[in-house]
Amino acid sequence: MPHKAPGPFKVECSGLLKPGSAWVWEGEMLPANAKSGIIYSVSPEPLPDNFAPPSSFWPDPYPEETIDQYMCEAAWYTIDAAGQTGWKSWYEFWRSRPDIQGTPLAVDVLRRGPGQPDPGLRVTSDYNGISRDLEGRYDPEFGGYSYYTPILYSGYRGFSSWIYIQNSGVRCTSVEIYFKGEGECIRTEIEDVAQLAPGETYQLDVATVMPPRWHGSAWLGSSEPLGIVVDHVGNDVLMSYNGVPATLDYSFEDSNNAIFMGGSQVNYGPLIYREYQGWDTLIYVQNLSSIVKAKVAEYINLEAWGYLSHGFKGSVVISGTFWEHHVSDAGAPVRNVVGLAAVKVERSETVLGSDVPGDESAGSEIIPVPSFFHFQGPQAPTCPGQP
Repeated sequence: MPHKAPGPFKVECSGLLKPGSAWVWEGEMLPANAKSGIIYSVSPEPLPDNFAPPSSFWPDPYPEETIDQYMCEAAWYTIDAAGQTGWKSWYEFWRSRPDIQGTPLAVDVLRRGPGQPDPGLRVTSDYNGISRDLEGRYDPEFGGYSYYTPILYSGYRGFSSWIYIQNSGVRCTSVEIYFKGEGECIRTEIEDVAQLAPGETYQLDVATVMPPRWHGSAWLGSSEPLGIVVDHVGNDVLMSYNGVPATLDYSFEDSNNAIFMGGSQVNYGPLIYREYQGWDTLIYVQNLSSIVKAKVAEYINLEAWGYLSHGFKGSVVISGTFWEHHVSDAGAPVRNVVGLAAVKVERSETVLGSDVPGDESAGSEIIPVPSFFHFQGPQAPTCPGQP
């Protein structure tokens, strides 16, 4: 365990949530010095008959106590009594008992704070809580877990990026981060996190690693599952997105046999602009395979691309139409073995260049489509180097 990594220091328990309902934690419920959090779903059913605490520093149950009531009380007891060790005891017991676990939850984190460079302005951003799917899978061939962040900035066009890395495993881990600039396929800058305790979050300012005006992507590797969130800060705007787990597919014949698909060969962008009322769109695409070649990061500038007219407002489908590696049967293509992840970044410029505060930019993940997609629209544009 890293030195001075005490683990969780506060516990909050919600009331009962009906199907489809939500619970909001805010204000005093969230300590000002909290860096990260973990949310568990616990069953509201009565405790099983003859239930016995799993450890001596766990509390004794009360008559007619429900599972959620007892587990909430136990979380306080175990953390107060044994700190990080107590929390691990609570988590391992919860994980080993499906009858203790509750229904699936969806989590949305909304943050508010001062703008940059003008702290007098307020900025907001939100991201989805890291679910099991966003943790990825352990790689049985090469070992460990891998993740990607499609777009990062270091003082580029007024934006800088912060990477937040949380260890969601049960053991300490080191983290390696490989940075690649846009269009760079060979040169890599490496940063590492020596030790990250279970539940602990490490924050990295990309500007402390990469030179000014740099922009590109990153690959992260660890021995434990991670939760990753990226913030883009600058121009009095805050934009956030989740890191994407790597695709694990060694079958090369049937995607149904893939160990894990972190991205998709088809991604939807529900809304894009090209010079529409001051709004424009940038699209970044990253290859999620660590063994199959593809364009690592594709930058699409709508102004130079030439396929969208001025004033365009609509949607987009990003689809892999040609790859360096494909599977064929008797000369006919069968399928591709590369995954994609994409991030949509929209920037706004005001009329006559006036400085208008507020949310002038927004970034979000593009929604992946897990199944094969048959394009039904007009003829797709061709790309340089594509046969």
